[in-house]
Amino acid sequence: MPKIHRVALAVPAMLLVLGAGAFAGCESQPFPPTPVAAAVAPRTAPAAPPADAAPAATAETVELKEVTFAGLDAAVKEHKGKVVAIDVWFLGCAPCVKKFPHLVQMAKDHAAEGLVCMSLNPVDLEPADREKALKFLKAKGAAFPNFVVKDTEENEKKWSKQYPTTVTPALILVDRKGEVVKVITDEPNVEAIDAEVRKVLGAK
Repeated sequence: MPKIHRVALAVPAMLLVLGAGAFAGCESQPFPPTPVAAAVAPRTAPAAPPADAAPAATAETVELKEVTFAGLDAAVKEHKGKVVAIDVWFLGCAPCVKKFPHLVQMAKDHAAEGLVCMSLNPVDLEPADREKALKFLKAKGAAFPNFVVKDTEENEKKWSKQYPTTVTPALILVDRKGEVVKVITDEPNVEAIDAEVRKVLGAK
């Protein structure tokens, strides 16, 4: 297995980003206040969210599931016709943890445009580590597919061909045709990452 650049931990070779002035202008009111007759506006039901909006996250909706190469491939193919952003991360990677809230925000901002976000963790396999990773995901409101890699070594070549990266953090962008078109690794600037995502979203 190759070494992860910058974080110095090994991951599978196949895997590949938050006083007084307050009362100025307020008129004094009698206490208790004088009742004022006023028409009560009828209550209206709150507007429904757009059909393509990312789901609101709760602790119950956030999961961390094991995945193999075939499982990840199937999960990506389920969203053919949309752009899939796969964030490769793990809990011991400080840059990964720092960037993760941006992934959650992207999922919310671009869901209506056809963006589906996923997270892929190649390291936190042990039960105690997985529990900590899941706690982190719930705290961040990661209401999208979250996977931890569990596969055989013989499938490493498949991983490296389909999802090419050997470092974390990494963001793999899959276009609407289901093809990997961009792997973003050494990019600390979230605005630059957003620009790349918008580019793939706007591609015909």
